[in-house]
Amino acid sequence: MTLFEVKAVTSLEKIFPSVNNDSPEQRYFSGARGEYAAFQLAMRSSGNWTIDMEMESAVSELITLHEVGLVPCTVPGNPADDFVLTHDAGLFPDPLPLLKEGKRLRLSPGHWHAVWVKVAIPEDFPAGKHKISFKFTIPKVDYFPWEPPEMNAEYDVEFEILDYKLPKQKLLNINWFHADCLMTHFHTEAWSSRHWEVLEKYMRSLFEHGGNVLLTPLWPLPLDVAIGHKRPDCQLLTVTERDGKYDFDFTLLKKWLDLARSIGFEYFEAPHLFSQWGAKSAPRVIVNGESRFGWECAANSEEYRNCLTQLLPQLTAFFDREGLHGKLFFHISDEPPLAFLENYRYAASVVKPLVGDYPVIDALSDVDFFKTGAIAEPIPATPKFADFEQFDLKRRWVYYCGDYEKGVPNRQFGLPSMRNRVFGILAYVHKIDGFLHWGFNFYFSQNSVNWYHDVWKDPTGGNGFTGGGPFNVYPGEDGPVDSLHHEVFREGLQDMRACTLLEELSSREEVMKLLHEGLTEPLSLTCYPRSTKWLLDVRSRLDNAILEKLHK
Repeated sequence: MTLFEVKAVTSLEKIFPSVNNDSPEQRYFSGARGEYAAFQLAMRSSGNWTIDMEMESAVSELITLHEVGLVPCTVPGNPADDFVLTHDAGLFPDPLPLLKEGKRLRLSPGHWHAVWVKVAIPEDFPAGKHKISFKFTIPKVDYFPWEPPEMNAEYDVEFEILDYKLPKQKLLNINWFHADCLMTHFHTEAWSSRHWEVLEKYMRSLFEHGGNVLLTPLWPLPLDVAIGHKRPDCQLLTVTERDGKYDFDFTLLKKWLDLARSIGFEYFEAPHLFSQWGAKSAPRVIVNGESRFGWECAANSEEYRNCLTQLLPQLTAFFDREGLHGKLFFHISDEPPLAFLENYRYAASVVKPLVGDYPVIDALSDVDFFKTGAIAEPIPATPKFADFEQFDLKRRWVYYCGDYEKGVPNRQFGLPSMRNRVFGILAYVHKIDGFLHWGFNFYFSQNSVNWYHDVWKDPTGGNGFTGGGPFNVYPGEDGPVDSLHHEVFREGLQDMRACTLLEELSSREEVMKLLHEGLTEPLSLTCYPRSTKWLLDVRSRLDNAILEKLHK
């Protein structure tokens, strides 16, 4: 092989550390104003050389370079799923740490590696085509006594900023934000100055990737925690009680809202008001500085009902005063089984009169449970979405979890990236209003048994999840590290926004016709071409149609 090879490929390629790579080369890329666009530079060298990169372009200030890092994963995909790159354990390209030390990286002998080139295009940036030139050299380093080979390689791509602006995202996008995971990982106390610094960085990352509904830890999250175990004490409400009279201090909550709104968040969600998977117990709440309720407290406890009766009217009144009427989502219990219907009915009968017209939503994939009328806004998992599509719902929701039957979109390590990005187009087709995913930054092991689990060594929570499920950003030294699977999902949301814009310029019928061009079957969450080229061609047709409407 030659001393050094490089080629540009799309963001939808996964570059594994293999000696072979047949990803098609591409030298032209584009993005609309207000969009994050990306491509990759796949490269390999004959030795384990240190490579220095230089970049020159009129749009250099818009570009960040990230090494496509590798993480070990034992569970990259569901063995029953046939639309995967691999089911086998191995090293997977996913974390995207910023390149440091003057854009320097180290290559292993003969293996392909990649650099993620991200272009953040401001909404007011002028349209136009730009050359991006890269120069690669092998520097002389003082920690080896021998001279490295001389190498000066150059490579150019063309990047076009398209003359239109993406509209604001309409999709409600929930990725559960785990403030307690940040507290433990960064070894700080809840609501210390250090905790707030980290929270702000993670909130910004979530918002920049299309998240616009923020899970707010009013009390410790009753999510993914084993019976008898608990999650860290991370609670925004200061709750005191004396002789059955509760007092609630919203000072920390106000600080949380102010920070989140300064970043751009408009919607919030409360933690679940009852235990996961059936509402059998009350959640744990810190009262008078000590744990109260929790696993030992039945959901129908009069003591807990008394607490809710006092809390919820005050909480909704507080949100009203903050100008957030109706913008706080409540949850009762996550994915309740039909066998626990009566538990859920009881919990709903307590909560709904107390929250007025504030929305109550829950993950619920059992359509027979929904038909009982116990919940008005269900959030089914993607494989079960079709069971709910026939109903006239206020909002159509869907969520990602560990189910990938029939090739439905998801973003696990072993899946091709097109299967991640295609969600945006399919969400438009299905008129989906809201999306939920349980893990923006869940860094504990499964069921929160180990709070100090090392996600860089094991991204599966102890073989409990598939890689790509528990978190979308990695914990860095001082904040979040982006991931390939989260960047690609954002690209899908941007595709959806392009569909929305074209509909505003023409009609939904015209957009649907464009999306189905050349297809023999209607698009759905379970039926779409399994082709990266098809998906990229769809976005190209959307771009061209929008530009034609705007500039004819």
